[in-house]
Amino acid sequence: MKGPEILILEKEPTVVLQLQAQLQSMGYNSIWACNWRGALACCREHWPDYAILNFRLQPGFDGMQLARILRVEYEMEILFITGARPEEVLLSPEYCPLHELLYKPYTEQQLRKTLEHFLRKLPT
Repeated sequence: MKGPEILILEKEPTVVLQLQAQLQSMGYNSIWACNWRGALACCREHWPDYAILNFRLQPGFDGMQLARILRVEYEMEILFITGARPEEVLLSPEYCPLHELLYKPYTEQQLRKTLEHFLRKLPT
C-alpha cells in the first residue's frame, strides 16, 4: 500500500536527502523540487497529499506565496521548515498562522512529532 506522498520544496540538497530518509522511515513517500516552478510542476504531475516548504525560497517569491497557490489550487496543507529565527518568521508580513512551522536544525523526533500533530489536525 502506498503511503501519503509529500512534496518537499527545499533548495539545499543535503537537507532534502536527510528529510527524504526521515520521511521514508516514517512510511511517507516524497517528491522533491528545488524551486517554486518545479513544485508546481510536481503538483500537476503527482498531486501530492501534503507539502513541506522552505519558508524562504528565493528573492521575489517566498514560501507563503506558494502556500497560497497550493492551498487554493490543490487544497494542500503545508508544513514550513525554516532556518530563520522564530521572531523573524512570526513578525514577517508573509507569515500565516494557519501553517505548521518546524525550525532548523531539527531532530528526527521533532520532525515525527510535528508531522503527527500536523496530520492529526487535518480533515479526513
